[in-house]
Amino acid sequence: MSRDGDSVKGILYLLLGGGYFLWRGFKNLKLHRKISGLATSKARSMAMGLVELSGVARPAFPRQDPVYSKPCCYFRLKLEQYRSSGKSGHWVTIHEDSSDGSPFYCQDITGKVVIVPKNPEIHFTNRFVFKNGIFGTKDSSAVAFFNSRWKGLSSLRLTMNVLREGDPLYVNGCALPRHIRISSENAPDQPISMSEAARELKKDPEAMKSLDVNKDGHIDAQEFEIGLKKFKEFLVEKKKQPLNKQNSEAPLEFEGIVTKTDEHELIFANSEADLLSRLGPIVYLQILGGAAALVGGLILLCLKIQGR
Repeated sequence: MSRDGDSVKGILYLLLGGGYFLWRGFKNLKLHRKISGLATSKARSMAMGLVELSGVARPAFPRQDPVYSKPCCYFRLKLEQYRSSGKSGHWVTIHEDSSDGSPFYCQDITGKVVIVPKNPEIHFTNRFVFKNGIFGTKDSSAVAFFNSRWKGLSSLRLTMNVLREGDPLYVNGCALPRHIRISSENAPDQPISMSEAARELKKDPEAMKSLDVNKDGHIDAQEFEIGLKKFKEFLVEKKKQPLNKQNSEAPLEFEGIVTKTDEHELIFANSEADLLSRLGPIVYLQILGGAAALVGGLILLCLKIQGR
């Protein structure tokens, strides 16, 4: 009876594991093709929508990673414990931390773009993995981290991805407006009409979204009229500010942030070439391995049903 239960469990593992790896393989294949077909934008000429940037990381605020206490631009940390259950065991996450939501910069030769991390998919080469115990890590900083709150716990595994200032950075995500730039066509001595304000308002998705005061998913005529008046006042105040040299030279330059949205994921890597070289072999291993496990599980399941 026990052998029969183990065989059923093995078949189930094959089917679930094969399906998962097959799904991951096709997802990574789609990502590989998307990255390969997308041109890299410059910070100064970045447009709204799906975009990829390549440069170096620069901090926007002072920040330190939780293990080495060194300056960084972004970090993600996960602490797991291995727990046994009968003949099997698995890793259980007992602590997670990251600097998600705290912005930093991606800088290229033309300028800097604000990156707002929201649960990004990370492919950094600078990834640290530590384990505790007798045969675990001898890294003093990692040992101190283990002992800070989890002293006495065994079978721990610490994984940390960290991006430090000056590290090469590749970003693939969605560019959204951070604020509206007033072009030199609208000089400070020229009034802004309601129609011009309406055109600028409709170009800003975040501003349009804020018009829905009662949060019913619909912007009625009254909400639009009130919001348009406030938006026009904002534009008038903005025009009173003197245009700087950058505005005069590139009045239509888009200023924005790159982050994750419902339509587009956010991906971090050290370079596009490194990411593609990593994804290539993984894609085919996941697809072939997942398909083999899935087919093998189905064959064993059929044999099991037939009583062989």
